[in-house]
Amino acid sequence: MTSLLSHLVALAFFISFILLFSSASSNEERKVYIVYMGAQHSSQYPTYELHLNLLKEIFVNCSPSESLVYSYQRSFSGFAAKLSIDEAEKLNDMEGIISVFPSKTLKLRTTRSWDFLNFSQRVNRNPTLESDIIIGMIDTGIWPESKSFSGQGLRPPPRKWKGHGTHTASIAAGRTVSHASLYGLAKGMARGVVPSARLAVYKVCWWFGCTDQDILAAFDDAISDGVDIISLSVAYAIAADYFQDSIAIGAFHAMANGILTSTAAGNAGPYRGTVSNVALWTLVAAASSIDRHIIDKVVTGNHVSTLGASVNTFATKNRDDHPLIYMQGNATILPGDCTALPDINMVKGKIVLCKYFYDEIFSTGIKGLIFIDDSSLDVSFIYPVPFITVSSVDGLNLLNYITTLTKPMFPSARQDELSYGAGQLNPVKAVDPGLVYDAGASDYVQMLCNSAYNETMIKMVTGDASSYSGSSKGTARDLNYPSMALHVQSGKAFAAKFLRTVTNVGGARRYRRAIARELDSAGDGHLVGRGASSEECDGCLHGLD
Repeated sequence: MTSLLSHLVALAFFISFILLFSSASSNEERKVYIVYMGAQHSSQYPTYELHLNLLKEIFVNCSPSESLVYSYQRSFSGFAAKLSIDEAEKLNDMEGIISVFPSKTLKLRTTRSWDFLNFSQRVNRNPTLESDIIIGMIDTGIWPESKSFSGQGLRPPPRKWKGHGTHTASIAAGRTVSHASLYGLAKGMARGVVPSARLAVYKVCWWFGCTDQDILAAFDDAISDGVDIISLSVAYAIAADYFQDSIAIGAFHAMANGILTSTAAGNAGPYRGTVSNVALWTLVAAASSIDRHIIDKVVTGNHVSTLGASVNTFATKNRDDHPLIYMQGNATILPGDCTALPDINMVKGKIVLCKYFYDEIFSTGIKGLIFIDDSSLDVSFIYPVPFITVSSVDGLNLLNYITTLTKPMFPSARQDELSYGAGQLNPVKAVDPGLVYDAGASDYVQMLCNSAYNETMIKMVTGDASSYSGSSKGTARDLNYPSMALHVQSGKAFAAKFLRTVTNVGGARRYRRAIARELDSAGDGHLVGRGASSEECDGCLHGLD
């Protein structure tokens, strides 16, 4: 009897250990997922309780309230929660759920821009109107004591402001600051485009980046707070599906509430597939050039100076000499590849010449890094050691200095059919644009219908049972958008028609219009300009085909 009892105790202990281990393993495997449910819907439960009840249905040994990270309930419905893969799949199969996706980490994409765009400091201002504009900044947060955000001379916050942070509601957007510089570099005047506007600041970015769950929480608050425009310069590494993209989701509900979202296209261009914010209901700002370069130089032992893009604030002595090394490569490592160093001691205390590198190299004790990259010469970056970017030609000269090898050839950059853009923004003329390609919530919903999103999903996203119009034949390119593109097969005949409507928002005036309406494979297969007219009216709509 004693032996049987001891065996039962041991078995119970073993089962408890297995269950405890299984529970611990399940908790360790959990990570934050976004559960998107679309527009706010009327329910017998408050939104927060609804989200907890959904979690209760899938949890066995986990507390829903402890798992819940965010409950989005002010401007749209959804939540962020710590889930296992199995739990996420169960939620994804439930009725009322649009998408379930892991929360990803996005990266930031960011004095002289307004001067470069010829935006004078002496433009006519309307302080009363401008001070009622609230800009929602979703970013790293701000330093309120900065002179750029002085509230001196501003009126009280607008009555429409419904947020909690009164100090952020009364901050001016980019007041003029003279003699601004980075330790003496790029010294000049820093200013914003609308210095009387208010800023509502939502901190979502930290040293490691910006997470989906925080970005959606910021959108949820900003829309409800009553901002007029949302700005965020963050992006994914690659574009995501609309409803697995926190920016696309938040911006859609902002657009439905009359709020424009301005975001960054990404900094990886100008190569194909590098635009990562692609939602058509956002204003996507592309990286551009500027009329100055921040440069530095590296001087080799033969007294030759090589200029390159650099932001170096490090104090160096006149005779601060260090060995210069180049990774020659082998059967598994390409020449100039500094991403996989076989021995840290090879580079410690040296200046390294690289074609490829990871940020980890800065913790190896190197004294500096020379980066060979023709595509990075327009922008100077800051690194924790002296750093300079040089052209491939200058890189070869430095390589010859190190190795005395024969100078090889480098391929030149080629332009392709996607290397086009709309040119630089004219801030002054943007106030009076004349003709615009107008599009609203119904247009974007129709585009989603034409893009194979099903009826159930569209109705959940919009919260409108009558919004789906999938029965009407159309394609995504029917959106009233100023850009026109068509994907075709090489060597195959093709023909397409683009229908567009322009609206005159510039007051009664005469104007001429011409539209490229047909794209076909005849001749060179280029856009054919058709039609011109003169009209005089204000707020007129003109159909173009």
